[in-house]
Amino acid sequence: MNNLFVASSPLQLLANFIIANSIHEADSNSLVLLGECKWEDFVSLKKMASDDSTWKQIINYPHWLGRKSTLSTLKGEISAMQKELGQIGPIDRVFLATDKYPQFQLLVELTGNSSYIRTEDGIWSYNSPDRHLTSKILQRFRMGVFRKLAGIKPLIQFNYHGTGRGQSASADYLFKPALLERPTPQAIAIGRDNVQKAMAKLSRGMNLYSNISGDNLLLLLGSTLVERHLTTVDQELALLERIHSLCERFNMKLVYKPHRAEKADKLNYYQEKLKDIQFLNIADPMEYLYYLHSNLRTVMAHSSSGLLYADLFAQKPIKTIAIANLYGTGQIDAVAARILVNSGTSFPKDFKELESIFDIALQSS
Repeated sequence: MNNLFVASSPLQLLANFIIANSIHEADSNSLVLLGECKWEDFVSLKKMASDDSTWKQIINYPHWLGRKSTLSTLKGEISAMQKELGQIGPIDRVFLATDKYPQFQLLVELTGNSSYIRTEDGIWSYNSPDRHLTSKILQRFRMGVFRKLAGIKPLIQFNYHGTGRGQSASADYLFKPALLERPTPQAIAIGRDNVQKAMAKLSRGMNLYSNISGDNLLLLLGSTLVERHLTTVDQELALLERIHSLCERFNMKLVYKPHRAEKADKLNYYQEKLKDIQFLNIADPMEYLYYLHSNLRTVMAHSSSGLLYADLFAQKPIKTIAIANLYGTGQIDAVAARILVNSGTSFPKDFKELESIFDIALQSS
């Protein structure tokens, strides 16, 4: 079988790499990279995005039909992609990390396929909100323009709703199908054996990160709540200071791994105010760090997808903690919270509960 995998984020690429090196390793697999992720800047992403033992062909279009495109460039961009896809040969199956955006759906039609397979995209794979009406209208219009410029008739039922809502999907390849909060035509598990096999290949020859050293360490994953105006810099800084104080009480080293969309000026301000906190400025998927660093024992985040799969990737048990409630009420919807809890993540309602979690974790270590 000739497969085409499409990804635009580190987690999407990681899931595709795992599938191509386990469940479908006997097939011929090619890769399309979309979006503006800097694949060359971080060791695990660079290896996954360039590994010719995994991919027959690699197509990298950072701005394909994106924000920098204009009406005068769209036809040329589509023609260039058609030429690249033609060099792969007939494509039997297309694996989409997300079926939300017109660009991804158009790729399916450019290959001549009338269906696609969805792959893992974090918490959005299990439940995602519907688009607003104005967004639906805009995306439907964009897809119509793309199809006209490509000179193709509709082959799939266009999904103008949210991730995982496309009616032309034939299956979902997921790390944890039991977490699904939406319908699926067929759920296929990417099992721990699949994960561990592919991660052994990915990590071969890789060095550990010196910032993630020591046994009594708390890795805190950053968020974009400030950037999305859901909290303020001062409110988040106060929360980080309280977490840091708690870590000091339990003799824990606190390391902050920023989200790739966090603003540099905000992070610089945090580093000025929190001089005892180390910052790990890398974009490698959290799941890669779970596998690579066996010393990791506790990972915390507001509600990141990085908390969902520690048990599949880590070689030793890791405690995952979601601190959405510590930011205040209304910071996470009930479905997303349920998904995290069902994944095995702790969900303290206040700092007293968080302290109890630390107590138990310390006693069991």
